[in-house]
Amino acid sequence: MSFNNYEFEQILPIFSESGVRTIMRGSLAPASVLGDTVFLLMVTKFMKNPRQGTKFAVWGVAAVSIISSIMTLTALSIFGSALAAKMLIPTFELMRFVSLMEFIQNIEIFSSVLWFFSVFIKLSLYLFITCYGMSQWLGLKRWTNSIWLIAPAVYLIAWKSPQAVLYDSQIQLYLGVRYVMPFELIGIPFLLWIVGTVRKRRKGG
Repeated sequence: MSFNNYEFEQILPIFSESGVRTIMRGSLAPASVLGDTVFLLMVTKFMKNPRQGTKFAVWGVAAVSIISSIMTLTALSIFGSALAAKMLIPTFELMRFVSLMEFIQNIEIFSSVLWFFSVFIKLSLYLFITCYGMSQWLGLKRWTNSIWLIAPAVYLIAWKSPQAVLYDSQIQLYLGVRYVMPFELIGIPFLLWIVGTVRKRRKGG
């Protein structure tokens, strides 16, 4: 809908003179978001056919990656790299520039509703996974009892941590590179793979 505002020359140069190492380092923070897909392993337990979870997870990550790449290129083609780098969420700002035949305008309210609804579903899933996992770890009979401890803790963290700080690129790079990617994206799946392999060998023996 904002095609009339595109300036494709602002995407260039695609490969900056900063070098491959700098570009790869800058991609680590967005790539660390893929570590969230590890949490879906907890949900596969409730599926009738858990093996299908892998296929759905791969397709989901692929779809999100393609959509994110398109939205990033769109933001760069409209705002340019200098202005987009200063924005908190450039893809959300795109909605304010939609003007189709001077009839369809101000659609950011619809994107806000869709965004908040998707974030609500995501946070609800995280809360369920955290409560269920802690109850399994502590040996609680009812996993819902852990909500009374985790929900207030999450509320306090969200209250004490400003949103602008959490979205800071340096903090994302620090947390993503040092904690999220080594533990969530690599460590936990590798550990689960070892545990599953050992269990299969024990059952086979």
